[in-house]
Amino acid sequence: MSYYVSSLTLLQSSNCPYAFSCLKSGECASPARCEMTEVNSSMVLLSNTKSLETCPYRLGVGLRQFCVCPTFVELSQQKRT
Repeated sequence: MSYYVSSLTLLQSSNCPYAFSCLKSGECASPARCEMTEVNSSMVLLSNTKSLETCPYRLGVGLRQFCVCPTFVELSQQKRT
């Protein structure tokens, strides 16, 4: 299954280290790196408690980890609806 996001969103995610694999699978990379717990308009709360992956869009705040990749956030919003 393929997913669609706007071209503006893709431009905002231009530093994707996984070649936008989420557009094909709906998951970030293979094996999936970011398991989603919650999503809002600008970030995804991740359930992963592993150490931070090497990704410019993933950040840790305290014990929580977030994905702020515009493409993954938009895809996650689509999957929630």
